[in-house]
Amino acid sequence: YTKSPSTEEAFQDFKTTVDPFGAWVRQHMIPSSGDYVVKSDLVEAYNAEHGSTMGSVWFGRMLKQAWPTLEDRRLMTNGSRVYIWQDVRLL
Repeated sequence: YTKSPSTEEAFQDFKTTVDPFGAWVRQHMIPSSGDYVVKSDLVEAYNAEHGSTMGSVWFGRMLKQAWPTLEDRRLMTNGSRVYIWQDVRLL
């Protein structure tokens, strides 16, 4: 069985409809070895685009559902500790 382009497009439309958060993640983040996104920057980007006030804990839970293999860690930068999602880039 081979998926036709129209079938794949219909499937992507369906996923966007039933999972708008996951669609946002797929449109705004890409895997990028060695790069990272500061967690608070990602939440701010989402909230700014959607006019929402989603908190970082809830956002992190939803992000892990949308991208289960995504890993987080703490990083020291300029003498401050920041929390990041690693090996990704925000578009």
